[in-house]
Amino acid sequence: MSFTSRWSGFLWPTDGDIEENQNFNYLMMEPVEPSAKARSDILIITHGLNEGSYAKLFPWAYNLVLQLHMPVLIFPMAFHITRRSGDWGFSPQGRLAITRSMIKDNNKTSPFNAQISARLSRAPERFYLGGLQSYYDVIDLTDQIRTGAHPGCRPGTRVHFLGYSAGGYLAMNLLLSNPEGRFSESRGTLLASCASLDAAQEYFYHGCRSRESTDGVFA
Repeated sequence: MSFTSRWSGFLWPTDGDIEENQNFNYLMMEPVEPSAKARSDILIITHGLNEGSYAKLFPWAYNLVLQLHMPVLIFPMAFHITRRSGDWGFSPQGRLAITRSMIKDNNKTSPFNAQISARLSRAPERFYLGGLQSYYDVIDLTDQIRTGAHPGCRPGTRVHFLGYSAGGYLAMNLLLSNPEGRFSESRGTLLASCASLDAAQEYFYHGCRSRESTDGVFA
């Protein structure tokens, strides 16, 4: 599936020029025979920080499709997976890791995270700005789904989340803020997110009907 982000205006100046982050593809799986109930639901998986491919997430999505009998979508956050610049491959990151290893007291470097480390070192606000772009992108995606404009989704489809690591914080922010009631009927599961659910519970359930939160699972 293809997607175009319209939220590059507040990014770090040079980041707004990264074409891969603005126009990208994402992965959607559908059951061969969806259940009648699941035809009105879809699950969005949000991933962890510095995720570079679908390799870890693909088995999750596949098994969830089989178990839930509903479509499952893996949506990349800003500058991750299919939204990464073509210049951030393993070989360029390896060379960058060597360069960064020469920085005084920088004893731990890796070609797997050299690029994100360098980018955040130069401008830490990139972490927040990229998250903000991801937040609004998911809202736009949700609007496509809920109106029936998204392939495989009928009007009124409910959006649910499986949020892993940093993606768990993105999912939690979407559910807590619930812009214009988009997620009033949504559910979410957070994994390895270190989310402070006890503190969030007061706000999350305000005005909602009989929901409970246990062990990071909203049901």
